[in-house]
Amino acid sequence: MKNRVTSIATILCAGVFAHPSLAEVLPVESRMDVSAVIKQADGETLRPADEIVPGAVLQYDLDYRNASDEAFEGFTIVGPVPENTEFLPETQNADRRSVFEAKVEGLDWAQPPVTRYETDADGTLRSVEVPASAYSAVRWRLAEPLAPRETASAAYRVRVAD
Repeated sequence: MKNRVTSIATILCAGVFAHPSLAEVLPVESRMDVSAVIKQADGETLRPADEIVPGAVLQYDLDYRNASDEAFEGFTIVGPVPENTEFLPETQNADRRSVFEAKVEGLDWAQPPVTRYETDADGTLRSVEVPASAYSAVRWRLAEPLAPRETASAAYRVRVAD
């Protein structure tokens, strides 16, 4: 019998964008869909990520709409990389010109490849690349304002740990 991992997508969808005080301050409509990626002979399909198995690939689709009458400067799209998943860097994309960054616990947001300094046994400090499996969140900082009634979207995938 396969080990089953209950998807945390439902929890994330309910909590990440539903903070009431933010909704009162910023008139932004947002939606995050999490789907399981199913590979088939003729391509891929997406299905609801109700339950997933280790090794499954999940796709996150993030959609935002500026519901106000004013442009938003510095608008940023942010998505989680849940524990026990690995971000798949080659899958990230956004529908607008933006700067892509990743978050690693203990470090500031940075453009990949994310690096940190480690000290060798002899005391030498060296820069090492942090693997995508250590990312805890990703974001796209839009290069231009999000105009009134305009939308912005981004997508990425993660693999569930075995």
